[in-house]
Formats: sequence, C-alpha cells, structure tokens
Amino acid sequence: MEIAKLFNALPSAGSQGVIWGIMAIGVYITYRILDVADLTVDGSIATGGAVAAVLIIGGCNVWVAMVAAFLVGMLAGLATGIFHTFMGIPAILAGILTQLSLYSINLRILGGKANMAVSVNNYPLLVSARNARVLSLSNPIFILAALAVAVIALLYWFFGTERGCSLRATGANANMARAQGINTNADKVLGLMLSNGLVAFSGALLTQYQGFVDVGMGRGAIVIGLAAVIIGEVVFSKIFHNFALKLLAVAAMVVDHCTAILFPAVPGAWLLRLFGRLTAPVMCYFIAEGYAHTSNLRRYLGRLLLTAVVSHVPFVLCQGGLDRLFRTTGVIWTLFLGLLALAASESDRLPLWGKFLAVLGCCLLAWNADWSWYAVLWILGFGTFRRDKRRAFTVFAVVGLLYVLQDAAAPSLFTLSRCGFFLAIPVLLCYNGTLGMRSRALQYGFYWFYPVHLLLLWFIRAFLLLS
Repeated sequence: MEIAKLFNALPSAGSQGVIWGIMAIGVYITYRILDVADLTVDGSIATGGAVAAVLIIGGCNVWVAMVAAFLVGMLAGLATGIFHTFMGIPAILAGILTQLSLYSINLRILGGKANMAVSVNNYPLLVSARNARVLSLSNPIFILAALAVAVIALLYWFFGTERGCSLRATGANANMARAQGINTNADKVLGLMLSNGLVAFSGALLTQYQGFVDVGMGRGAIVIGLAAVIIGEVVFSKIFHNFALKLLAVAAMVVDHCTAILFPAVPGAWLLRLFGRLTAPVMCYFIAEGYAHTSNLRRYLGRLLLTAVVSHVPFVLCQGGLDRLFRTTGVIWTLFLGLLALAASESDRLPLWGKFLAVLGCCLLAWNADWSWYAVLWILGFGTFRRDKRRAFTVFAVVGLLYVLQDAAAPSLFTLSRCGFFLAIPVLLCYNGTLGMRSRALQYGFYWFYPVHLLLLWFIRAFLLLS
C-alpha cells in the first residue's frame, strides 16, 4: 500500500521538481557565474507569483502574465544590482534590502491580502496539480519539461554570445575583465536581472501549479537553490566519469526492471520507466567507446556474446515464461550486434555494399530483441561520429524519434515512457571522457550483473509476491 502511495505521488513531485529546478538555474547564474549569493530570491519568487496571479485573475492571457512576472523579477534584480554596483553596498546586504522591500511590495500587489487563490476551474492556467496524472498534453510534466529545455537552450545560446562571454568573464575575474574593457558593473546588474527574472518566472509557474500565491512562499528559496547548486556540482562532478555514468545507467535499468516486472500496474509507474529509458543510450554510447579503446576486439565481442547466452533464460523468464524462449532475447544480444555492426562498418576489408549488408543483417537479427534495431543504429552512430558529437546526437535523436513514433497511432503510457531516451542527451553531453577504473572485477561485474539481477527479480515475483 505504501509503495502504491509512493508511485502515485511521483508525477506531482516530479512536476514540482522541474519548477524548483528552473529557480535553481536562476540561483546558479548569480552564485556560480557571478560569485554572489543573492538573497533577493526569497522575495522575487513570490513577486513573480503575485504578478502572475493578479494578471490572470484580471483576465490577462497566461503567457502574457508569465512574461510580466519575468520582467518584474528583472526589475527586482535591477534594484539589487543598483544597490551593489552604483551605491557600493555589499552584494549580500543589497540582496537583503531588496528582499525585505519585496515583502511589502508583494502585499501591495495582492491588494493587502496575504494570499490569493487561482483555481484551474475558473482560469485557463498553463499547469495545474490536478492534471499531474492525466495522460494528455495538459500534463504539467510535459509542459514544464518543454519549458525547462527551452530555458536551458536560450541560456546556452546567450552565454555563447559576446555579452554572455563578458558576463562569464566578469564572474571569473572582474579585474582582468575590466582590463579588457568590459563594463563589469553593467554585467553584474545584467546577471542579477536575468537570475531574478528566472526565479520570478518559476514563481509564476508554482502559483499556477499549486493554485494559489502566498507572500511567504519564497521563504527559504535561496537555501533550496544554493543546496541544489552545491549538491549538483558535488554529485555530478563525480557522475560524469566512465564508471560512475555506467553505474547511473545500471541504477536506471534496475529501477525500470523492478517497475516493469514487480509493479507494472501501480499508478505512476510510467514515470519511473521514463527515467529507466536513459539506460539504453548510455550503454550504447559506452559500447561504442569500448570499441575505440579495446585492444582485442574478438575478446570484447566474445564477452558480450557469452553474457547474451547466459542471460537469455533469465530474460525470457521475466518476460512471461520459457514459451518465449525462441521469440525474443535480451539487450546484451542487441549490444553484441551493435558492436559487430560498428566493427563491420569500420573494416577496411569489406566493400561499401558489404558494410551495408552487414549492418542490415545485424538490424534484422536484433529485430525481436530488447532495444531492437534502434540500439544497433545508436551504437553505429556513436562510433562512426565519435569525434563529432553534433552528428552523433543527431543520428541518436532521429532514430529515437522513429522508435517513439511507431506507436503514435495508439499511444499509451509505455509509449510515453520511451521519451525517456532523450534524457540521456544532456547526461552524455556532460561526459568528460574519463576512462573507467582498470579493474577486472568491475569490468566483468557490469556484464554478470545483468543475468543475476534478472534471476533475482524473477524469483521475487514467482515465489515471494505470489505466495
């Protein structure tokens, strides 16, 4: 029962996590890029929510309300920036002054009320907690994920421009930036404005999601944001090594298999399967990396083939029984065929038509296997364009999109969970190229863990859950 409650709460928790993640991006701009702990955040998140709520209630379009919230948040950052740069007030004190001022301003925006309701029943809100378990485009997870991707893409573009580079230079070394003719005060103000604009934007989303705004809802937001940034840096600096990234993929695979084999009908299980989908691209990526670094290709292929044979029976047992023995096979077989296709395509002994037939044959042999032909093409794309990430991930995205859309005529939660493949893109883009630990125990452990954990899950389902 408790497990069911956990699964049921996951969609709502995931949606709120994305909203707070957008806020954390704003905190990251000031804390990591500008090296300023901006306490304005505690007030600007409520300011964004208050402005959005008042405008929506007044009949304004929800998108216009969120843009207005972003602009008002920028004004809050402008005030902090002026206090800090032109008046010479220390950054932390400037943030406190603006934060305290915003509490009174927020009350004024709300007409003297401490809180205000914005019900989805009365107003056309963009996101709402009531739709967290609805399989439609109104589900806040889809909308918020799209907004988060758009925000990250825009910031990625901005910090690559001349103005963005000057802002980064200001945060890295203000004295050197001034020596290069950069107006560091203007860049600090711009960074504070951009940060608080994003925070206010997340406040507008949070107000819509929870259905009300409160003048105190931003209390402690800076602590949450700083904790997210610091923990994220500590954890992810370790994750994006070869071994740790493989370990992340294995953990996602275990979550996916536990959900599919033990709790397939639990509400909210599709969200865990969404996370589990990032396993396939990560493993395909490292199969291609293994091809580039292996000193003995035949031994590498033999290891994969042996693991595929050993894990076949446990896989079909988890899939429904031994009657499927000759109808499907596990993912290790697909990885073996992908590596074989990559080796054939890179061979100097085969003509072009021979390479084409070899790749086609591997795709056909993987047709009924787990991860199917698309994993073969992923390995091929990652290996062929190893030095060109743009082309490699373009191939990955096209193949993944084809696989997701094959059931577009009759969509289901499982079809939706396949979109989790694309979660691997930011993860792999952050991979720092560090090779794994030179340990035979760990090397072979990744292979043998697959059949062992499948046998364990089958045993739990067959003898424990059904007893």
